Amino acid sequence: MAAFLILYIYFITYFNIFLYNVQPGINYIYSTGESEYTGEFLDMAAQMKDSSMDFNYILNSKTMTFHKPECEKASRIGTKNKIYSYAEREELIGAGYTAAECCNP
Repeated sequence: MAAFLILYIYFITYFNIFLYNVQPGINYIYSTGESEYTGEFLDMAAQMKDSSMDFNYILNSKTMTFHKPECEKASRIGTKNKIYSYAEREELIGAGYTAAECCNP
């Protein structure tokens, strides 16, 4: 027990542990503790396993295209690349997505 206590005190005394927050779209300034939104991701996009909720578009993260929810080709997108989005068309285009030619959303 004494050896464990000595090792524990040594560890606490000589090691610093840093935990970093790598939340996408947020830039942290660790020296001041401040953060800012970078706009690199869509706030209104959510990757879900259950698609029973109402949404505006289906995004394909691999091809960077977006489809109407009723589009047949959107149903073929793999679950790894499928994102259900509540964003508006202009927001998606501004984020680098293009409208799919099959359904022209």
